[in-house]
Amino acid sequence: MPRKKNVLGRYEGANLLFFLGCIVVLGLFLTWVFHYYGTEDERLAKAAPDTGILSEVVSSATNSCLFYLENKITDSPRTFLSPRDIPADDDGLLKDLFDIAGVSQVKYEEKAIVISKAPKAHWEYIQSTAREVIIEYLDKRKAKK
Repeated sequence: MPRKKNVLGRYEGANLLFFLGCIVVLGLFLTWVFHYYGTEDERLAKAAPDTGILSEVVSSATNSCLFYLENKITDSPRTFLSPRDIPADDDGLLKDLFDIAGVSQVKYEEKAIVISKAPKAHWEYIQSTAREVIIEYLDKRKAKK
């Protein structure tokens, strides 16, 4: 009786080679993705201006916007509920922030500024204007040092 060739062995071998090929292709793809996004982050970091603001977050639920800063601006947290609460020794930041239409409260943290707005005010104007005011303030502080 003639002997049958091991067909199952070739089938398993072909599957093994196919899956090994898939693993290699997936590995090359993942390497490319991580390399691309790694270099993209580096490029964005180099292109980003040094404003002193590390991040900013708007919370519509609490009507507040947080600006997280690179350097410490105060030793103790303070909350200012209106322009009347501005101390005499204010270096201009509080006055400029309260001059923005719609700002109802400003809170200083060590490395953060939290701005609250009136319910009917819109963040588009407040956030961009506050960012400019804070950047200008940080630039003045940097120039004094």
